[in-house]
Amino acid sequence: MDAMFKKVFRLALVCFLVGAVGLVYYFQKNQTWYSGMEPVNEQRTVQEQVKSLELDTATVDLDIVAGDRSDIGVRLSGEVNRKRKDALRLITEMRGDGTLYIAVKEPNHLGFSFGPDHDLRLEVIIPNRELERITVKSNTGDVHASALTAGVSSFETDTGDLALEGIKGNHLQATSHTGDLQLRQIEAKVDVGNDTGDVKIIDLAELKQDITIQTATGDVSIDARNTPAAAQIDLMTDTGDVNVKWSGLDYQEKDESEVRATIGTGGPRIEVSSSTGDISIR
Repeated sequence: MDAMFKKVFRLALVCFLVGAVGLVYYFQKNQTWYSGMEPVNEQRTVQEQVKSLELDTATVDLDIVAGDRSDIGVRLSGEVNRKRKDALRLITEMRGDGTLYIAVKEPNHLGFSFGPDHDLRLEVIIPNRELERITVKSNTGDVHASALTAGVSSFETDTGDLALEGIKGNHLQATSHTGDLQLRQIEAKVDVGNDTGDVKIIDLAELKQDITIQTATGDVSIDARNTPAAAQIDLMTDTGDVNVKWSGLDYQEKDESEVRATIGTGGPRIEVSSSTGDISIR
């Protein structure tokens, strides 16, 4: 019995040592946990006349703003692991339809690793004029956009937060699976979709266009500067609470989980639905 135990123990020890050597070799060849970080500061200027803008990132945080300039400035900054720096690419591509495509191709992150491979931010400054369309897609990076004007604006993230301020145009679409969404001083028709993050529309100067929000478990709040002269309200949640602070409403339905009401005649429509989140308007 003792001899058998010793054989099993020796075999297990050999397997452990082989595995440990292989793991160290793998890290040396493919991983970067032992390597230092190097700074990144890549800047580009786009002089062409742009009709639409499309941005595509994965984990990079994104800032996009409009400024007093005639060209478009693009800057990728932060730091990246030195062994993956060569795999990092900033793409600025002008397409035939007048769309400027901006993307950050990040190093593939495979296997186990100690610590992050990179910490990066993409900054885009565009002229202060109206574009036909702005499309932004991100996976886990946070997105902040300010003072943009476009016929249609579309922002989409998986887990990153969305912070949109001063967006003007015909239609604003904002979607996130688990990130929080904050919209401030928006002047456009709004369509928001969210799974588990919270949705906040704050500092709404004047209700001029429809607002549609669908969420699963996140809370929804709409904060207007003044009670509108005319509006149609349809709010419903399965297990959450609904609270409306506006005065002068004519209620067709009012209980803890559902409110249908109007104020004035006609007006924009606010439609919010949630499974378990709370809904508030004030």
